[in-house]
Amino acid sequence: MEMPDSLRTLVNHYGRVPHFKRTWEAPGEKVRELQRVEGGNIGGVGLIWNRTGQVLLLRHGLGSGWGREWVTPGGGALPGESPEETFLREVGEEVNLRVRILDLTRTFDLTVTDGCNAAQGFLFQFEAEALSEEAVPGMGIEAVRWFDALPGSMAFREDYVEAFRRRKPTFDP
Repeated sequence: MEMPDSLRTLVNHYGRVPHFKRTWEAPGEKVRELQRVEGGNIGGVGLIWNRTGQVLLLRHGLGSGWGREWVTPGGGALPGESPEETFLREVGEEVNLRVRILDLTRTFDLTVTDGCNAAQGFLFQFEAEALSEEAVPGMGIEAVRWFDALPGSMAFREDYVEAFRRRKPTFDP
């Protein structure tokens, strides 16, 4: 899938970043939901750092499909929303935190499939700094926690190791 010019402009703003192709398996209901999204499937996620060098992760409530894994804040765009706007909105909704985006660290060309049907999209991975200190779980969020290191029970952990290591060179994944 070709990245639209508006998204390519965003990538150019931050400079060249690694770009990956990914396929994620999801239930048919989720694939059909993504196929109906107006304006394409775009998402924004990312690591949020506090002043003491910790990163914020959250755990979704039971029944969300995420299981017991820790994840970074983020999610899918609303119609007309940029990846940056999406990330900032999702952070506010999920953890009630104000952040400043520092960098774009990766982009993903995604295929979400149930094995028969598929939806295409793009995901943008950011790094941000917390402008407020107290994170509070939003609706559907079971827990929010600051971590000194990336936990083993983190979803997509390997996608964040490089960004984490830039800030903490002694980190041993």
